[in-house]
Amino acid sequence: MIAAIENGMRADLNAASANGLLGYAWRTSETYPEEWDSYLKEKGDWKSPAHWAVFAGATDLRFTDMGNVRLSGAQFGLVVAAENLRNETATRHGGPEGAGEVGSYQLALDALAILSGSTLGLDIDPLRPRSMRLVRPFD
Repeated sequence: MIAAIENGMRADLNAASANGLLGYAWRTSETYPEEWDSYLKEKGDWKSPAHWAVFAGATDLRFTDMGNVRLSGAQFGLVVAAENLRNETATRHGGPEGAGEVGSYQLALDALAILSGSTLGLDIDPLRPRSMRLVRPFD
C-alpha cells in the first residue's frame, strides 16, 4: 500500500497537469531518491517543474490477527522543484505575469490543493497536509 500511495500522489499531480488544470506540465515525476547527491550526479539533467513522492514513516503500527500490518499515522512527503536560469528569486517566485515560468512556491501550493483531501482512489483516509518546509536548493 505504501508504494500505491506514493504512485497515487504522483498520478494525481500528473493528471492535473495533463488535463490542463495547472497551466504547466510536470517534466519530472519520480519517487524520492535514497541519496540526493548520487541521484543528481547520475541523473544529471532532471527537468523542471519536478516532483518526488516519498514515504516518511508511520506513528502507529497495528498487527492484525492475520499477521498483516495496518499503518496508522502514515506520513508521506512531496518535494517539488523549479528551475529558472535568471536567478534564485525567479526560481522560487516564477517569472513575470504571462511569462509561463512557474516558481517553486506555486508548485507547492498547487500540489497541496490537488492532494489535500484526496484518497488517491485507494482505501485510505483522505490526505491531510500538515506542514510545508523549505529544503536546500540543488547544486
